[in-house]
Amino acid sequence: MNAAILFLAFLAVAAILYALLARRWRPSGEGQSDYIRRGALFSPAERSFLGVLEQAVGSDYRILGKVRVADVLEVMARDRAAHLRAFNRISAKHFDFLLCTPDEIVPLCAIELDDRSHRGAARRRRDAFLEHACRDAALPLLRIPATRSYSVEALRDAVLRATTVAPPPAVRREPVFDEGEVEPDPPPGRVEPTIGPLVAGAAEAAPPCPKCGGGMRRRRAVSGPHAGREFWACAAFPDCRTAVPVRAEGATA
Repeated sequence: MNAAILFLAFLAVAAILYALLARRWRPSGEGQSDYIRRGALFSPAERSFLGVLEQAVGSDYRILGKVRVADVLEVMARDRAAHLRAFNRISAKHFDFLLCTPDEIVPLCAIELDDRSHRGAARRRRDAFLEHACRDAALPLLRIPATRSYSVEALRDAVLRATTVAPPPAVRREPVFDEGEVEPDPPPGRVEPTIGPLVAGAAEAAPPCPKCGGGMRRRRAVSGPHAGREFWACAAFPDCRTAVPVRAEGATA
């Protein structure tokens, strides 16, 4: 009698477990969705920083969050295999915040909020790659350590410095100078202690292009007939090929 009761109890438990597993692994299309809605878009630290960022930039910039890198940077590789590799490296990455023009929503500056997760080796490699990609694309990248409090004034100053030296968006399909190779951009500078490294195309304000009025970038030719000479090069290359030699510190001719 006891054995029969135990056997029936075992069958009941087995039936319940089977029903639970069948519901868990039910194929899509049979009454169970493959997706659920997530909770808050930003972490508490990101929400805190967002409030300070809104105070710092006001209505001068449009702030976007969690923007996919592939929606901001365009892959320029000509070879199909190289294009796919380059795209795969950015397709799953995103910027924490993106500052854009308020009307046309043109990206001007990306912001990464660095918390303790950025100390790991894998995350450091990811950060180094993202800095390199942004530098190639002439997109300023501000990396800001996550803290309990932020200086609105320091953040505003860092944003202004980043967006002031940033050249306008331009497609670069070949080297800036026809005279030969040019040396790479200088390493990123630093701003206030509360702000991380500023990644930008140049560390000083550039004069406007005398031909098209756009931004210019300071470069140095390392080969060719003008090797060693510094130039102000139009950032709109190849649409504008203006290159002006630097005559003196802070002056052009």
